[in-house]
Amino acid sequence: MFTIPKDKQEDLNEFLKHECDLPEYSGAIGGGLTYQFTPTSFVCVIIVKCGCGEEIDLSGYESW
Repeated sequence: MFTIPKDKQEDLNEFLKHECDLPEYSGAIGGGLTYQFTPTSFVCVIIVKCGCGEEIDLSGYESW
């Protein structure tokens, strides 16, 4: 199971407040956000992308 680390949750919450042109409602199953988890040998790369094109990298690079 992939999860957002607790120390990155505040960064994610701030990102979710960004201004974009997408409607607040994105359908019955969402779809406005894409969570991309890419496991590597060092860290799990976590990218969250909004449908408007904005994205945030929540990877724990500082823990390498």
